[in-house]
Amino acid sequence: MKGFIPHLLVILLCLFCQSLFCEAQAQAQAQAQAKISLPNEWWKVPSWSPDHKRVAVYSPGPEKVRCGERNGVVFWGYKYPEAEHTKIINCSDYSVIAEIDGVFASEWSPDGTRLAAVHGGFEHPRILSVFDSATGKVLKTLELKDHSSIAWSPQSDKILITAGKRVLIFDVLKGDVKEVAVPNSSKSEWFSEVWSSDGKYFCCVEWQRTIELDRSVVTIWNSDTLEIVSQITFPKCRSSGGRWSPKGDFFVCEGENKLHLMDVLAKKEIFALHSRSKYMKYHWTTDGKKLLYDDYDVIRVFDPATLKEELSIKGPANGFFDFSISPDNRFILIGDREILTICSLETSGFLGYAEFPGCEKAEWNPNGGGLVLQMRDEPPKFVALESPIKHDAFLNGKSGSPGWENNCRPRTLEECFASFDKELSAAQVAKFKNSKEDHLGIYGGGHIITDSMMCDVYSKWGMEALNRYFAAVNVTDPCEIDGIVLDSYWRHLNHKPLVIDQKIRANQAWRDQFRSSVPKSVVLPEAVLNYEIATSTDKNMSIRMLPGKIKLIVLYANGQPVDCFALRALKSVSEKFSLKDLSCILLLVDSKFLKFDDNGNDRSDKTHSDINALVSELSARLPTAKISRDYWKMLSAATEYPERQILILAENNTIIGSVHHAFSEDDMVKAIEGFIVPALRSEKN
Repeated sequence: MKGFIPHLLVILLCLFCQSLFCEAQAQAQAQAQAKISLPNEWWKVPSWSPDHKRVAVYSPGPEKVRCGERNGVVFWGYKYPEAEHTKIINCSDYSVIAEIDGVFASEWSPDGTRLAAVHGGFEHPRILSVFDSATGKVLKTLELKDHSSIAWSPQSDKILITAGKRVLIFDVLKGDVKEVAVPNSSKSEWFSEVWSSDGKYFCCVEWQRTIELDRSVVTIWNSDTLEIVSQITFPKCRSSGGRWSPKGDFFVCEGENKLHLMDVLAKKEIFALHSRSKYMKYHWTTDGKKLLYDDYDVIRVFDPATLKEELSIKGPANGFFDFSISPDNRFILIGDREILTICSLETSGFLGYAEFPGCEKAEWNPNGGGLVLQMRDEPPKFVALESPIKHDAFLNGKSGSPGWENNCRPRTLEECFASFDKELSAAQVAKFKNSKEDHLGIYGGGHIITDSMMCDVYSKWGMEALNRYFAAVNVTDPCEIDGIVLDSYWRHLNHKPLVIDQKIRANQAWRDQFRSSVPKSVVLPEAVLNYEIATSTDKNMSIRMLPGKIKLIVLYANGQPVDCFALRALKSVSEKFSLKDLSCILLLVDSKFLKFDDNGNDRSDKTHSDINALVSELSARLPTAKISRDYWKMLSAATEYPERQILILAENNTIIGSVHHAFSEDDMVKAIEGFIVPALRSEKN
């Protein structure tokens, strides 16, 4: 017994020394990883192979070029290579294993033997290509007609494809393709293709857009029989589709501010998780034991076994953040713009944060030990973390929480003003006060901000209460709210009266330009109605002379794909109604007359030829004409819209609606018929 005790002490001492050595080795490895410099030709976040031993990288990256300067601000852009290029790289030493020309192939098969990519389009055929990940050689190709996205089956033998209005299954071993039968009611495009974890089922979502609302239908098929197993309809929202849990026991579907936990085979809902977020983000842990989702400014951790919430973690007040779960299911990475923080998934405690200027996206390194950052103006970066993560996760970061809980949550304009006064320096307030009112757009209120001074304040606000404040006056667009707040603060500083009602009316008129359909009640001037135009029918024609209970005036230019959509929509609509009910005229507008000159934006020779072919076909039964600048000025002034559009007139020549050029033929047909059908129905009544 006496000899045993010293022997035990020796063993314990060895174990203690070994633990110290392992911890020191882990810290040294983390510090070494922090110094890793990725090759300059890498771009975007690398795509890891399933075994995490290789990455497919976009290479070479684009060249940064100066695009111009405005108000002292330099604008930069990127000149991309004529053809994309993929390099498959060994993660251990960054040696190049294989290269793929002409495409960025980033979709790994689950077994890691192949890569897939969809490339081409516009002037070139759209192609799905499958490559050997060891050699980069092309194994199989499939030509597609429409914009497409793909998903590998778990067995790596098939690819699910959504291609416009079609759903396809491509057998990568045989090279065969099968078209999946979609519901007879399906008329729109399919998206969000997903397989179940065992490969027995797959699902896609269809957005059935109408003038009034977006309707979504999630459809699930049996992968062997290709028969429909279940359908989930969301009548008033655009669902992003669904995903199976890692175990396959739940199907989670997002829609209408809820996450629906479904039993697909039983065709019933098990539970619904409510959220204040319009578009929800959610992730499963890899073991399927926890489901994390965002509830505006909170991340909630849900246990599907007990159907109860386990934890909640406070996120940024503005609700605009991304989050992801670490590979070991122990931590959560939360990103708000350029600030990253890590939380414990066991305690919900914050484990430090750091700021990374230029960071656009952050992911966990699947090999462990840190993060990978996609940067705005440079190649991606590796960021080492404390190993193991205990209190301060970032080696050069700060402790605790980023302080999101202290961000302003204004309820009124006065509280917005107080936040600006508090956060801005005296010099910044003076700069904003001395700006011209019609130049305030550089600070926000639109889609391009060239001076972030004000945005750095209001982008941190929690907007729930303020959104309700503006919803009471029928203002719901976030950009419009920002614009009104900025204009009101400028007027407040300059002791001018607030003109919110006037601002709302101006914004509505501007927004109507971009709606696919706008109800109107406009009586055209006599000069416009009686103006005679030489048409393809060898006789002059005026709008007043057009027969029919409803009249369509189609204003188009020659060169843009949207003009093709408009002409195809006209062809479809004109074939559905009799001449007694509907008459049409095509009016060609010179691009130079338009508010935005399209001469420099022509897409292709194919677009021109498609438009000419459509006009030639339509002119055989419909009058067509090229209008003068004078008539264009009169017509656009009367409609208050200096762009091409389709005008719908009642029999008394009153404009009852206008359809602006949308981005699909179906959208335009629905918009046009949305005015014609009710008008004809009221005529009969």
